[in-house]
Amino acid sequence: MFLYGTPNSIVENEVFCEVGQSSAVILIVVYNETLDTNGFVTRSYEEWHENYFPFLGIATVRRHFKKLVDLGILSKHSYGGVDRTSTWIVNYDHPLCVKLKNDPKEIIGLDGRVMPI
Repeated sequence: MFLYGTPNSIVENEVFCEVGQSSAVILIVVYNETLDTNGFVTRSYEEWHENYFPFLGIATVRRHFKKLVDLGILSKHSYGGVDRTSTWIVNYDHPLCVKLKNDPKEIIGLDGRVMPI
């Protein structure tokens, strides 16, 4: 379980309750990444796993991304090719994304370590 180091923890806890812990962490990271890149981000599952979610297995990362796509929160556009990257777009009109407008900047683990996102 993760606790947020921001004053908006009630909203963020609602997101956790809606989609589950790992999916919520992935959503918040993708959401913040797309804010910095004009609404979309291009990465492979392997890049997400290695650079952002090393604490999750690659199959778990894939499963949670699929869940977020199935819920209509994320859109995935694959172009094939050798690098196997996909472009991820956040549905900013989805109710969960509206709740994230005051985006968090870090997650604090129960062990006290701060993980910036």
